[in-house]
Amino acid sequence: MTESSSNRRWPRFSTIFIKISLILAGLYILASLALPIVLIVHPTIIKHVVFLNILKSGTNFTETEKFGLDRVFNFYLDVEPTVRIGIW
Repeated sequence: MTESSSNRRWPRFSTIFIKISLILAGLYILASLALPIVLIVHPTIIKHVVFLNILKSGTNFTETEKFGLDRVFNFYLDVEPTVRIGIW
């Protein structure tokens, strides 16, 4: 390669790098502004993200051997006629 051909590639590389960095910076600024605004306007999103109410596990905790727990005893405490609390 000659010196003149290598100098032609560097301006292309630098302009592409500058364009990509400007796009990424713009996306970062947009996300850092949009995300708090969305969370302030719709606070139920935070509840769903923290507690994951959408996911239903359906786990049966009466068989502790399936979870790899040895020597664990299941006790149930009847607090009210309709409320039963499980204790390990």
